[in-house]
Amino acid sequence: MSDAQTDDKTVDTEWVEFEYEPPSIATATIFGGSLVAIAALALSTLYMALGAGAGAAVVVAGVVKGRQKVVTLGSGVLFVALVGAGLSGSSPVAVVVTGAAMVVVFDAGRYAVQLGTQIGRSGTTTDAELRHIGLTVTVSALTAILGTVIFLVAPGQQPSGVVVLLLLAGVLFISALVLRDDVGDVV
Repeated sequence: MSDAQTDDKTVDTEWVEFEYEPPSIATATIFGGSLVAIAALALSTLYMALGAGAGAAVVVAGVVKGRQKVVTLGSGVLFVALVGAGLSGSSPVAVVVTGAAMVVVFDAGRYAVQLGTQIGRSGTTTDAELRHIGLTVTVSALTAILGTVIFLVAPGQQPSGVVVLLLLAGVLFISALVLRDDVGDVV
């Protein structure tokens, strides 16, 4: 390209300030998953449902502010409510449904902050959100269904603590995946 051609073109050098904004589909998924978790626990124990509501509020605050650690903290509060419900004798179905909803809320919250931080207000993220969150919801739902079916058809009496331990193992597995993403290839 010659100098004459570059002189004729004007280059826009105006900088636009970056604005954080969490994506709408992920945010709606957080609200939906939180409502499912709260409703499932409300059928068994109101106190744990209130704890789940507090955790959901912290997750939403983390997403609004764009803070991964706050999202993780809120998810931890949701998990404590889940464990409390499991140990207090809530139905296994309520505990498993809450666990699946909690995983969706946690993943959607972290993903919303990631996309909001990297892309912000100016980008479109609909396809990425639908694929990522759709996969998370599908895997969580299938895992919850499979776990519930195994629990209900397995011979003998299983204590409800088994469900809590299975959910704890799932959360530890997801935490390991998250730590791997945050640190690189080292867990």
